Amino acid sequence: MLTEKIVKVFLEQFFWISLLSSLLLAWFSPARIKFGDQYEKHQRYFNMWINFVSGTIGWFSLYVFISYFNVSNALNLSFNHILLLVMGVLGLTGMLPKTLVNLLNAIENIVQKAANKL
Repeated sequence: MLTEKIVKVFLEQFFWISLLSSLLLAWFSPARIKFGDQYEKHQRYFNMWINFVSGTIGWFSLYVFISYFNVSNALNLSFNHILLLVMGVLGLTGMLPKTLVNLLNAIENIVQKAANKL
């Protein structure tokens, strides 16, 4: 089938596709994280690095998901596979760092509210 050939070529060239995409994501990313006392120059390089790493994590997550999906039945998907796919999509779109920061802030707020009630 044509789909199987496309998946095979995609997985064979996956490293170069993911490296190029992660570098482009690092340079042109929509997600910028600001930290209080950072200089503008340092903030830019930090954001480029963090977006490159998140893009790489996203591509790796997608690779693992496609590899698993390619050899197994679609009915065997579990919550972990869906979480892997969501992490891959967030990493590919450049929203993984911002999502993780917001998630950590939400957990911190919940813990603070719980501590205040005790």
